[in-house]
Amino acid sequence: MTLIIVLIIAFLVYAIYQNKNVGITFYEFFSDKVEKEKRIVHLSDIHNDLFGKNNIRLIELIKSVNPDYIFLTGDLLDSRRTNVYRCYYLIEKIIKIAPIYFVTGNHESRKTFYPKFKEKLIELGVIVLDNRKIKLEEINLVGIDDPGFKAKPNETVYRKIIDEQLKEIELEDFNVLLAHRPQYFDIYAKYDFDLVFTGHAHGGQIRLPYIGGLLSPQQGILPKYTIGIYESNNTKMVVSRGLGNSQFPLRVFNNPEIVVVDIKKAG
Repeated sequence: MTLIIVLIIAFLVYAIYQNKNVGITFYEFFSDKVEKEKRIVHLSDIHNDLFGKNNIRLIELIKSVNPDYIFLTGDLLDSRRTNVYRCYYLIEKIIKIAPIYFVTGNHESRKTFYPKFKEKLIELGVIVLDNRKIKLEEINLVGIDDPGFKAKPNETVYRKIIDEQLKEIELEDFNVLLAHRPQYFDIYAKYDFDLVFTGHAHGGQIRLPYIGGLLSPQQGILPKYTIGIYESNNTKMVVSRGLGNSQFPLRVFNNPEIVVVDIKKAG
């Protein structure tokens, strides 16, 4: 009995440590559509969490990789944590490292104060891509709002909303999409994006060898899209396992992640 208690305590200590031990994952993408190399830091699903006092560990890790751009793919907020000033402080610090481009997640869509939050992000210098595009040198960057702003949870309706949002945006050159939910990859790929950045799945929350992630919002048990790179036709999608937690308060064998993507000229 004593051994069981010791093992449980040891596991909990390890799990708590792991949930604050942020890793960095590096990917390279090559394209003949770009001439100049760009480094992107991809952050997702922070959920208003903390990594060190005032997020100092997170800030220092981002600074250490020297990005050209920072992409935030939703759930910067959490519907259960209302201290938005923690978010503002983080943004104030990391926007000094590189320009920030943000799209909403399902947690932003749940907050009635989101319009004021958005105003503050813009005031701090964040580019909020709400169903629009912006030119970043050779990159045509597109961002779409989370479908939760327009409808209650319904997969059929959500798919239609995302499809309609993307129909309105003209693509060109090297096209990059920021979106929150990875389960709509077939729709993203239909529009021939070169690269898509998503999050939302929290890496499957609990990861097991040979199985992968066990659970994800909307994707359910044994989700298809949890971490890493997925490819369909000419479109590649990066799924970040994210940083924070929400309804399920613990990650298991699935530490928080900063994604770094280097886009380079092919050949």
